[in-house]
Amino acid sequence: MSEETPTPPSITNGYCTLAEFQAYRVAPAGAGEAVLAQLIEAASRYIDQEAGCTFFAVSEVRWYDVPEDDELRFGGDCLAITSLTNGDGVVIPVENYQLLPLNAAAKRGVRVRRGVRWSADAYGDRRGVIRIEGSWGRFAEAPQDIKLACMEIVRTMESRRSGQGAEGQASVTPFGIVIEPTGVPKQAAQIIRRYRRML
Repeated sequence: MSEETPTPPSITNGYCTLAEFQAYRVAPAGAGEAVLAQLIEAASRYIDQEAGCTFFAVSEVRWYDVPEDDELRFGGDCLAITSLTNGDGVVIPVENYQLLPLNAAAKRGVRVRRGVRWSADAYGDRRGVIRIEGSWGRFAEAPQDIKLACMEIVRTMESRRSGQGAEGQASVTPFGIVIEPTGVPKQAAQIIRRYRRML
């Protein structure tokens, strides 16, 4: 009878991996991988909430109303457009639009060039008829300082669980682990604040 190798727990859009955290922590291994995975996800979602943005990209289709002028605002960040379809179902070629702002990696809108107009659908409806398929988010992956903030928060929460300090505060609810602001190390809070100011 052969032993099966256990599958490591998955982490959805975490800002560090189990291996990165395990290499980062100084203390001997304490929490199991499943618990660490939960802590990493909780810390990552806390960072999203406090920074007001995500540090990962999501590929998806989004729908928009026909704008009043040549510029359509996303209401969020976009890293790339794969396909832009006008309300009448016609795909707008990439040379006929410009992502805005021009000199930023994350875009917040798109402007059609002269001679191109936004269109309603065949029934004249202007609501939710512009289809944009793209990569959405401010960052394609977490910057190094965000990874550090995530690992600091996880290390604090792990230490708290094992009784090694009282700095961090977290509670476990039916919806998962909730991290309180008072449980975040100062260095991590400062990193997160810098990104909040960038909005």
